[in-house]
Amino acid sequence: MKCTKFNTLPCSLKRMAAKLCTVYLTPTKYCRAMADDQQEVRTPPTPGSLEQSADTINDMVQNIRELLYKDKNTALVKAVELLVLNIQQRQVIIMLKQTLQEAIVQTEQMLKDLHEQPVMESLLSNIETQNQSTRKQLGDKVESIRMHMKSNEVLRKQLKKELMGFRTGIDDIKRNVHEKEEIGKK
Repeated sequence: MKCTKFNTLPCSLKRMAAKLCTVYLTPTKYCRAMADDQQEVRTPPTPGSLEQSADTINDMVQNIRELLYKDKNTALVKAVELLVLNIQQRQVIIMLKQTLQEAIVQTEQMLKDLHEQPVMESLLSNIETQNQSTRKQLGDKVESIRMHMKSNEVLRKQLKKELMGFRTGIDDIKRNVHEKEEIGKK
């Protein structure tokens, strides 16, 4: 089986191309391609054809090199792209893991709060009940204090009236005593 990729090339280039094709051909195909190249009849080159064939050979070698470099560059670019994509995916995975951890923590807190909510409501209810009873007791005490203040005010007014009556009586007694002393002196 002939190496059909390079049939249009001169023999020397065919050998170079065949060597380059070792990556793409199996050992059997490579050997056959080399044997086919060696069986071809070589014609002596003419001086004009030597320059032409040298230019053509150089062009073809350059084309082959460009293709090889292009393939290498394409492979390297693809590898770099895959590495960048891999790094980006790792960053996304790390971010997603962090988000997942935060969500787990929040879920655990919500479950904890959910379990503690009835206890908190019970405590709040007890506090509210105590608060209401304390308010009622304080209200009763305030009312009792007001009643005492009113009764004290009434008592104070009565004492003031009685005190005024006693003063008036004392003043009357003093006048009577004073009058009697005056009468007794005369």
